[in-house]
Amino acid sequence: LETLLAEPDIIQETQSHNPKLIAFLSKRESLLDLVSLFFCLEMDQQRLPLIACEILACEIPEIIDAIVIDHLDVLQAFWNFLNIPYSSQATYSFQSSYFCKIITVFITKRTTEMLLFIKSSPSQLDKILSHLQSSAVMEFLFSLIHLEELPEGKGTVQWLHDHGLLSNLIQRLDPNLETDQHHIAQQCLCEIIRISQTSLMDSPSIGTNDLVRQLISKQTMQRLVEFMLDRNAPHLTSTLIHSVTVIIDLIRHNNSDLDQQTDTSAMPESHVCLADMLQVLTSHIHRFNQILVADQTRTTLGFDRLKICELYAELLHCSNMSSLNQQQSSVGDALKIEFVDQKTIPICIDLFFAFPWNNFLHYAVYDTLHQVFNGPMDNQHNLRLAISVFEQARLTDKIIEAQDKNDKACAQPKGTRLGYMGHLTLIADEIMKLFEGYPESVISAVQDTVDLDAWSMYCHQQLKETKAKDSLVLGQVFDETHIILNDPSTFNQVSTQQKNLKKDLDPFSTVEEEKIYTQKSAWEEKHGSGFSDLDLS
Repeated sequence: LETLLAEPDIIQETQSHNPKLIAFLSKRESLLDLVSLFFCLEMDQQRLPLIACEILACEIPEIIDAIVIDHLDVLQAFWNFLNIPYSSQATYSFQSSYFCKIITVFITKRTTEMLLFIKSSPSQLDKILSHLQSSAVMEFLFSLIHLEELPEGKGTVQWLHDHGLLSNLIQRLDPNLETDQHHIAQQCLCEIIRISQTSLMDSPSIGTNDLVRQLISKQTMQRLVEFMLDRNAPHLTSTLIHSVTVIIDLIRHNNSDLDQQTDTSAMPESHVCLADMLQVLTSHIHRFNQILVADQTRTTLGFDRLKICELYAELLHCSNMSSLNQQQSSVGDALKIEFVDQKTIPICIDLFFAFPWNNFLHYAVYDTLHQVFNGPMDNQHNLRLAISVFEQARLTDKIIEAQDKNDKACAQPKGTRLGYMGHLTLIADEIMKLFEGYPESVISAVQDTVDLDAWSMYCHQQLKETKAKDSLVLGQVFDETHIILNDPSTFNQVSTQQKNLKKDLDPFSTVEEEKIYTQKSAWEEKHGSGFSDLDLS
């Protein structure tokens, strides 16, 4: 065999299905020799092991059938690679890549037979999981999960669940383990979530399954949260970051309200219910807040605090899902009550202003406030949450203070606009829409804590001027003499061309923004012109 493998055209002859060559290579003795060469990468001559691996991966039906069907001892000998401990050495990396490449070929061509072989021993999955540090083996595990999409692969996910795949992955998020284990667990869990998504009917999905159901169970979520909040563990931050990523993926890929155009008759029989997950996380909001407010001397935000703010935004999305708010007392309302009681959003707002150059944080806080201000205010918990932002966080006062601070910074030689000003303008827009839409319920509730006169002046002057500048064509000089700040009609002077260009350049621009300051609001007609510029509808 070695003499034959030394021939320069051996790969081409194999791929061209040379009958005599294929018959020779399909013999049990030849196959065992090919497998032996796979394990001999430390020989002085590296060519023969490479040729042997390429022949095994050539997708020749006769060779595959001989290994997978006729000579299972050859397949077992090759599979025994997984008995070798993981190593960071280059030799192991090479072997694992070729092993997964060849096994994937076998599974693709003989799915049923290979699954029978893999499922034949309870220890097979443990062997695979012991090599997950290898990216090739991780991809091989993903390919096993994706077999559920094939008729021949039905039941694969159930087998993985029955043999403890999810428990193994959750345990890898233990903050006492090394950070590479956290990364492995997060990648695998997110892949399971994505292939099981129920949000978009047009996207590939195997539907809800026992792996996802175990992941969102109270027991699993409680265990995960304890890992995330173990303040004495050496790698807490890594666990927190990767665990939050998993939870965010879980919410985004199982949002029953995401695809509003989906025909409900075509929806799966059951969506993933995130009520248990939301309930567990809600009960620990106060502990997450402790991380946000701990160590006030920190000069940087840190990934841990950023991820918690992102988590809060996603939890609010989750709490607004219609599937979680069908009962009079829902877990969605419980989250909002806890946000108010623990002053969660004010804490996030304080971080927003404390770190003026962290746009990732600014977007997370803006996303949270956008949901708070756009929720239906006929729900008492939504109304209470919105009012708490003004009463507990003094948001309007902080916006005005930030505007003054920004104006002073810009007035300095070579002054630069503060990094949060773009998101601050968007937040101010949301407040104005809220005041206009709910003048009776919201304004009447906050008039004792919000300086409405100062806010009206800010809207008439600084905010209008900022939006006028934002409407200019790139490179055009802003001329203050052409803007009469107290006249809402001046925004009509911005040309249609400028508006369209702004809409193209501004990713947050919406159709509604084109109507800013162009019409009188119903609130103004009823109460006078004091808030004429609050019309952002």
